[in-house]
Amino acid sequence: MRTSTIQRVRLFIRGSTSGPGAPLPPRRVWLLAFLAFALLGAAWSLAMPYDGPADELQHVLRAYAVWSGQVRAPADGLIRAPQSLMPDGLHIGFSCFRWNHAASAHCAATAGADPAQTRQMIETSSNAATYSPVYYALVGWPIRIWPTFFGIIAARLLTTVFMSAFIAFAVTAASRLRHARWLLPGLLVVLTPVVVNLEGGVNPAGPEIVVGLALWVALIGIVDARQASPGLVRLACVSGAFLAVFRSFGVEWLVLTVGVAVFGGVVGWLRHPRRVLSGLDRGGRGGRGWVRAVLANRTLLRWLPVTGVGLVFGYVWVKLTGGVGNLAAGSTAGHLTLAHAYVDELWSRTTYYTDGFIALTSYGDVPTPGLVFYVWFGVCAALILLALAVSGTVDRLRIVGIILGAYVILIYPDAETVAHGWWLSQGRYALPFIVGAPLLAAHALGEQRVLIPQHLRKVTRMVGLVLLPIQGVMLYVTMIRFESGGAHLDVLHGKWLPPLGPELPLLLCAAGIVVAWCLVVRMSSLPVNADPSPTTDETQPTAARLVPQPTGPHSAMPTSV
Repeated sequence: MRTSTIQRVRLFIRGSTSGPGAPLPPRRVWLLAFLAFALLGAAWSLAMPYDGPADELQHVLRAYAVWSGQVRAPADGLIRAPQSLMPDGLHIGFSCFRWNHAASAHCAATAGADPAQTRQMIETSSNAATYSPVYYALVGWPIRIWPTFFGIIAARLLTTVFMSAFIAFAVTAASRLRHARWLLPGLLVVLTPVVVNLEGGVNPAGPEIVVGLALWVALIGIVDARQASPGLVRLACVSGAFLAVFRSFGVEWLVLTVGVAVFGGVVGWLRHPRRVLSGLDRGGRGGRGWVRAVLANRTLLRWLPVTGVGLVFGYVWVKLTGGVGNLAAGSTAGHLTLAHAYVDELWSRTTYYTDGFIALTSYGDVPTPGLVFYVWFGVCAALILLALAVSGTVDRLRIVGIILGAYVILIYPDAETVAHGWWLSQGRYALPFIVGAPLLAAHALGEQRVLIPQHLRKVTRMVGLVLLPIQGVMLYVTMIRFESGGAHLDVLHGKWLPPLGPELPLLLCAAGIVVAWCLVVRMSSLPVNADPSPTTDETQPTAARLVPQPTGPHSAMPTSV
């Protein structure tokens, strides 16, 4: 009898015929994770109008410039581009629907609707004119070939593919780590609707976030889980290189991320140098030892130059172009003093930044149900607070340091600019760094064996059940905002509709959520030999687990991808 399609899908998701407890092979983890977020990203790519995603107009112009030979902006900062990329209703400093959530995208003309405008060249400025060309070289070529809405959507989909691939690499790497099932709730928390929204836009902020996420997962595996496998080293080196070159603060994010991650390993070495060098990690498990394993890893020697090239390029490019410019530019007349600006930052803008991590899609001008923020933030806060309560001093310092450091880096430049009459920081800017806090918290909870496997499975699935549908809610409310300006809740009708209709993005989003849920269920399944009795290793007291075990050829730590 032939295997039905449904049975084939079940076997693919299961990864084995040995039952639901069998480990899911890494390739299938990658494929499922990639498919889930590619579907979600494609939904956003097809649902948004031109310049609906944050700062898309600026980045589309920069992408065209890079692929037309204008790699480094001229002294006057002007870009030559077709008029079709700046249609009626869309301008650099003004848009008919930007920051006006009561206006639909119908007020702006469609890019490339007039074929004559694709050949009519104009000169215009762009705030992204000095950005590193790396991201635009990867995704911008369709805009150069088709300076129309079609080319823009194609560039969005390339961004979706890039981001989905690195999300899949991060999920796959996490699935191979010790305490892997604890990292899954952390990954669900950090992949917020803001991150998924950026999958559907032309903007280097989204790729910067996911390579930062992949770097954190790789470093947690190398430093905290003591698994210096070739796959983790490659992922860390490549992710670090991309992080350094995508945006102007990338070098600093890379240095801070590596510094915070390695801090835990260095402190562990200083506390117990003999145990680390002799082959016992801080968890008391046998192995070659973290220091010796990392230094002996030939992959590090082959791939570390890739990160070095990224660091040098990112640093030199910022020095050549001047970065984000003078923060103190402008007049202070009629604006806040610097002291008052800092007070305003602490009392009001910090809430705005936190919302920007989670629920501020587009330019932050989409009316979002307040419950979305509170639910997502509540899950994230519960994860972090529980980790702070049960983890050691070093992990507490790192988690708190990541959170405080991210807010300080957002507040300082913003206070400087607010005092001169304008705002700079957005919450999403710090996501490449702050995603490390929930991930470190999740790993710390895994090390402490806070829950028995049965309870961990229930908690993980509950987190997925609560958070994954919010991805669909955010797409729905954002589509309503651009289609009708929020005049009604009927997403199938409006003054403006997506070029392929509103049904396709909704179906793609629903399919992405289903695939993501299947991945959550499969990765959270109990091992075949899981023993529910309270005497298993998963439920032993911490002190008992820290007793060193004898080393030998069969005691090596598991490897990663």
